[in-house]
Order: sequence, then C-alpha cells, then structure tokens
Amino acid sequence: MTKDRELADALLTEDGSGSRRVNVDAILRRERNRVRWWGALTASLWIATAGYVAFLGVAYLVYVQPQIAAYMAVDQDRQMDTLYMERILVLIAFGLKAFLVWPVLLCLAAAGTTLFVLASRRATLREIQRSLVSISEQVRILAQNR
Repeated sequence: MTKDRELADALLTEDGSGSRRVNVDAILRRERNRVRWWGALTASLWIATAGYVAFLGVAYLVYVQPQIAAYMAVDQDRQMDTLYMERILVLIAFGLKAFLVWPVLLCLAAAGTTLFVLASRRATLREIQRSLVSISEQVRILAQNR
C-alpha cells in the first residue's frame, strides 16, 4: 500500500513541477502495466479452462467411449479377463482425477477476473484523480490571472 500512499501524496502536492509529474507518470505507468499483466493472466486462465474442458470431451470420445462400447459388446455369460478390467478401472480412475482439475481451473479464472476488474477500476480512478488535479491546477492559474 506504500505505492497508493505515494501516489496520493504526489497528486495532492502536485504543483506543476516536472519532478512530481514524472513521479505521478511513473506510478500511473506501473498501474497500467499491472492492469495489462492481470488481463493477460486472466485471458490465459480462461483459455486454459476452456481448453481443458475441450480436452476432457475429446478424451472421453477417444478413450472412454470405445471402452464402454467394448464392455457393452461382451456377452453377459462370458467373463471379462482381469487385465482388460484393470485397464478399464485405471481409465475410470484417471478420468475422475482429471475431472477434478476443471473446477480448480474455473475458480482460478474467476479469481483472476475479479482481480483484473479491481486493478482496472483502481487504475481508472487514479487516472480520473490525476485529471482532476490537472483541472484544479488550471482553475487555480485562471483564478490568479483574473
């Protein structure tokens, strides 16, 4: 929070001098970079989440569905060999573990979106605050000239 305090002090004491303006510009530039970083991270998390769901769908159609069809095709009288049954159980266990990752990715993407929105809002408010300080400075100069 020292950056927030630093920005507030710089904006409140800004007198049009170059050093304060450079300080404020540097702080706002950092804020814009933070927003870009959160935006890229959020987009990456949502792409990973959507890709993972697509991967689960393809994996089901390629690996699980044929195993289920083969299991259903076996006569009920004939017993399945243990190696084949073990392979089906391993596939089911892997599928269940893989399915548990998706909610974690979804929560991470939602948290990233929330943090991105908050960072964007904070950056926008700081830009507005800087504009108000600039307008205040212009009004003060106009009042002195009258």
